[in-house]
Amino acid sequence: MKIAVYGCSWSSGIYRDWSLEQSTPEQKTRIPNEDFVSWPSELSKLYPNFEVTNYALPGASSLFTVNTIEKTAHIDYDIRILQVTTPHRFVSWDEDLNLHNCLVNESANLKRFDESILKKTVIYDSHFKHKKSITSKAINLLKEANFIQYYYHRTTDEMFNLNHKALVCYAKSKVDLTFSHVNSPYCISVENTLGTEQFENYFVDKGKHFGIEGCQWQAKWVLDQINTI
Repeated sequence: MKIAVYGCSWSSGIYRDWSLEQSTPEQKTRIPNEDFVSWPSELSKLYPNFEVTNYALPGASSLFTVNTIEKTAHIDYDIRILQVTTPHRFVSWDEDLNLHNCLVNESANLKRFDESILKKTVIYDSHFKHKKSITSKAINLLKEANFIQYYYHRTTDEMFNLNHKALVCYAKSKVDLTFSHVNSPYCISVENTLGTEQFENYFVDKGKHFGIEGCQWQAKWVLDQINTI
């Protein structure tokens, strides 16, 4: 089975150092000793006959995700899975961005983006929107920081939410399975399925990224969702 995954860091995983930067002392003890721990990776380990291509990007906006779905529409995947991100995100990308040139083989049956894609994208960490500040890592990724600051200043929550709703509804029509990591009005969510207490037990930083145990649970949960299609 050939599977394509679209989403943000809740599906791509992140560098361990990034997780450590946003963790409490208690959470630090549960952070895996490897980069890019993710449920697609755990899914590929559980089912070696699956071919998983993980197009999720840390910090991805809904627009970037839709663009990725569009640019891979010609590929003959058996299942396309969309993990919905949050509304308040900005990502732009270079016109010459070639998604497949940025893919690397994490294992025999799993491909994901490598860090080269960060050189072709502009990512604003929306978690810092209301503070009007950005992390040092984010600054290094930004090519037009002043524009993005002004964009967030002028864009209301209503505008963000309406844009997000339109993009999610469109994206859902192009994939086979849609879910959100945190609760969403547009689809099922991992958080609602688990319940707040267990959900919080699984994530290992303030970005609510799962550790290995959570990703292993989620891989099995996603397979259950696939089996209902």
